[in-house]
Amino acid sequence: MMKWIFRSIWIVPALGWTGCLLFGGWWGWYAIASIAFLILYGIGILWLYDYTMQGVINSEMASAESDPLTEAGLDYENIIIKSSNGSPISGWYLQSDVSVEGNPIIIYSHGFSLSKEQLGAPSYKQFGYFLQKGYSILTFEYPLGSRDRSHIASCGIMERDDLTSVVRFAREKDHQFISVMGYSYGGGTALFTCVDAEHQEIDALVLDSSFIPVMNVFIDKFHHWMGYPRILSRVLLPVMWKRHLSISWQEHPMETVFTKSCETPILFWHGTEDADASYQLISQIHAKQRHPFTKLRTVEKGEHVALHEVVGEDEYNDDTFAWLEKVRRASRDQNTFDTQIM
Repeated sequence: MMKWIFRSIWIVPALGWTGCLLFGGWWGWYAIASIAFLILYGIGILWLYDYTMQGVINSEMASAESDPLTEAGLDYENIIIKSSNGSPISGWYLQSDVSVEGNPIIIYSHGFSLSKEQLGAPSYKQFGYFLQKGYSILTFEYPLGSRDRSHIASCGIMERDDLTSVVRFAREKDHQFISVMGYSYGGGTALFTCVDAEHQEIDALVLDSSFIPVMNVFIDKFHHWMGYPRILSRVLLPVMWKRHLSISWQEHPMETVFTKSCETPILFWHGTEDADASYQLISQIHAKQRHPFTKLRTVEKGEHVALHEVVGEDEYNDDTFAWLEKVRRASRDQNTFDTQIM
């Protein structure tokens, strides 16, 4: 449908000159009418792009429909964390009763339109799995959409403040080993937070189907999702980006994920059939990484945030846990070495 709206621009002058040939009269009136229609058409296209961009940055987020106790018999604490940008962050804190050195914790960073329930039933099962392994859980909701005192979806800038505030809350709870499990948009935010940080506060990243919200990705998605022509989007999207985010896309710090290696080790989970977050793009980012523990777990025929369905929930959880333990033990050994040197 949208493709035909954009293609219809050629109909406007065609109708004008056709009318001139069929009905006669002064050609100037038809030219003026055609120009007027073209101007109105252009205004309509600008409004369409502006409306779409507003819809993206103010997208509605889901609300939690249940809780860990009801769904999985897991005790939890409701928490409110104040972000450094001023917005309140709602979350659940589940403390493991299994003693593990470093008091590890997994912070869940949800994808677009999701909630602190993450993926629902598979996530509740995963919470229980990691709690039994000695990892506490903190799952929260980005203050987006209609949530209390929310901010816009800023393609990572304000979300970085939110995630950093949650990480610091975990530090205050005496968790020395902090990992982040990021899904889709939440994975892109977690990656950006680590790459852009002056001082690393996250010890490990697990990124599932990471969506990287940069200009070229939006141009591609606007074309595939809504039929917006790429050529037109290359002209208009940067204008709307600047208008709504108050920063040009070239200056947006999210672009650094393509040029810098992350000091934090990363386990990338990504499917080859992901229609929302390009596998090729993640492969390029992975190729830039230099940390020896960083790896890309490719899931053949895996789709967006549904990789556990292909590999199986048990294998997904076991592989993730084994990688986290490898990183945690290396971090422990390094901390011991640093203490001895001091």
